[in-house]
Amino acid sequence: MAGQNQFTDLIDGSGALAAGNVEAVPDAQHSSFDAIDDAPYVTVREGMRRMVSLRPLKPDRIVSTNPKAASGKIVNTNGANTVEITGHAPGTALLSAVWVHPTWKADVVEGTIEVDVCRKRTVFLNFHFVDKDRQGNRTGLNASTVQNDLLPFLNDVFRAANIEFTMHLNRRVPAALTETLDFASPDRDKASASQLYTTLARLGMDFDKSLSHVQIWCVKAYGVEDKTGMDVTETIGHPIFPIPVTVNIKVPANNVAGGTFQAGNGHGPLIVIEDEPQASMSFRLAHEVGHALGLYTNGTHSTHKDAIMYRADTHKGTKLYKDDYRKVVLRK
Repeated sequence: MAGQNQFTDLIDGSGALAAGNVEAVPDAQHSSFDAIDDAPYVTVREGMRRMVSLRPLKPDRIVSTNPKAASGKIVNTNGANTVEITGHAPGTALLSAVWVHPTWKADVVEGTIEVDVCRKRTVFLNFHFVDKDRQGNRTGLNASTVQNDLLPFLNDVFRAANIEFTMHLNRRVPAALTETLDFASPDRDKASASQLYTTLARLGMDFDKSLSHVQIWCVKAYGVEDKTGMDVTETIGHPIFPIPVTVNIKVPANNVAGGTFQAGNGHGPLIVIEDEPQASMSFRLAHEVGHALGLYTNGTHSTHKDAIMYRADTHKGTKLYKDDYRKVVLRK
């Protein structure tokens, strides 16, 4: 059997649009193709077709372990092999490119690719625009900027998972509900933060009682998870000699522009994001929504630096990887 990396991605180019029921792949960052750690993997939306490339070998057909979920066929174009994968129904299939050995009369596998077929899923988002907090701050975000600037980016990131995000409800939050809430102050203890999140969860449920809807709070400044930089002088015992050593420790400032919290007690997740430039805020929302869908909870993040789920305060990649798709598509 040849190596399992014979399948490669097929990128359509910037601005590419779906043609009929054929998925368009504008760039690698928005492609579900993943061949970094395992055999090649890709998603296909239910009822759609996804094109990938197969190195110019000599397979004559594609065999599926689960043809009810996905099947494939070879399309020869300009001397290269293009494989058209069709997603029939939600499920997983392993597709193999094979040919019959003339002497052995047995199938020879040239390469394999794992396919997840994704059923359409709609996620409803509620946006709460805070007009006044304890410091008098008012968010610059509104329903129009969310609809026109943030949601298109979010849907592009998760399109290959066949997830569509839509704004269900939105409101300018009455000042009386938030004027005593402190979103902005840094260096908070866990009790203070927990009290704020509990209040937001309650206010969100009062507005929309659906447990499946994601509550997103938009604020001017979010400092709950921020830490102020400082210089600390501390005297410690030397690990070998019993001689005290004085050290200067610089604790760097940490600015976190958004957070996602699984509210618990039957409540759905809630997200808080602060005002940033549009490009940063679009990324921030997509990153936090990923957490809300169950990706990298409990303070963990992706190790891939081009991933949407890499540390949000250090990078702005947009890619999802196989484990991410498995989590949001197959819920495991």
